[in-house]
Amino acid sequence: MEINSKETGTLIAFKLKKEVKSTERTRFFRKLYGCTDKSYYGKYTYKRKGILDDISHRVLIRAVIIVREEDAKELIDFLSDKAEVYVRKVILEEEDNAISEQKE
Repeated sequence: MEINSKETGTLIAFKLKKEVKSTERTRFFRKLYGCTDKSYYGKYTYKRKGILDDISHRVLIRAVIIVREEDAKELIDFLSDKAEVYVRKVILEEEDNAISEQKE
């Protein structure tokens, strides 16, 4: 089976370091995934963008993400400050191929 670049991706798994406090952890996940802010007792809603909003990705579980190979470095650089990062190249399945077609 011949593999072309559209069929491969990068799987990134991470685990926050023990010394990361809960407030830092919340700030970290908000920067990564983004968040929804509400003001004036829920009358106004704002979507705050995270790093993953600008990267084609697929979240398998909270700390396991598949991205295109060209987007992996940006994400790994962000994660490396506060987390232990594990990286593997993977062959994308049919439903994962959508990440290679997003945001091109």
